[in-house]
Amino acid sequence: MSAEEFVDIMSHVGFVGDPLVHTQHHIGASKWQKVSDEEAVGYHQLRAAHQRYTAADRRLVENKGHGHAMVKHFYKRIDGEWKLGGLKPTIRWNEFEAERIFRGFEPTQIH
Repeated sequence: MSAEEFVDIMSHVGFVGDPLVHTQHHIGASKWQKVSDEEAVGYHQLRAAHQRYTAADRRLVENKGHGHAMVKHFYKRIDGEWKLGGLKPTIRWNEFEAERIFRGFEPTQIH
């Protein structure tokens, strides 16, 4: 998947691009592993707070959903510059109604 496709998915209105959803992600403990001169792996503890509001004025919270996870990031050096090569989240548990935050999307709606 290209960087542009990844950004399209993440910023889609059915996901983090929804104007009624606000998120805040906190990275806790991190550990790094050098795989080679061209590859590295980062292991990051993550807490992600999410709130869905009823309207754009953000006066009334409709739902809250907070996630606790470990995220494995894969990094690659391309032309001397480090780039994100992929990620693998492992959700440990959620608080509140995390499943009701994002509205979702059909794959054909992306792009």
